[in-house]
Amino acid sequence: MEDGWLRVRLGQQVGGASGTVRLRPGSLSAGQVTVTVEVDAGAPETVWFSDGLYGVTAWGWDGGAWHRADTADIRTMIAPSLNPGDRAVVTLPVAGSPARVRVLVRTPADGLGAWTDVTA
Repeated sequence: MEDGWLRVRLGQQVGGASGTVRLRPGSLSAGQVTVTVEVDAGAPETVWFSDGLYGVTAWGWDGGAWHRADTADIRTMIAPSLNPGDRAVVTLPVAGSPARVRVLVRTPADGLGAWTDVTA
């Protein structure tokens, strides 16, 4: 499972864990997952993200491989930012009613990211 997750991360151009951006699990219910994207108060600068949903994606494990679970195919190209100490709640639509998803966010400036598991 973790080897597969490494392939997902590298496919999404996330080389490793960010020291300044965190994801906090929120809720997972029929049709949506919610997480909080946080930028550490000690971050040296504003963090820019890749799209209107902060570049957040959700992934499901089917017992053999990770697959994209969110259905947010249309995203605004207006890239939001968070200043040090700021946070934003992001809600993504997901297919079906999964019991667990892993949510990933990439920080384009450094190619790092954060991920967390959210369970129903």
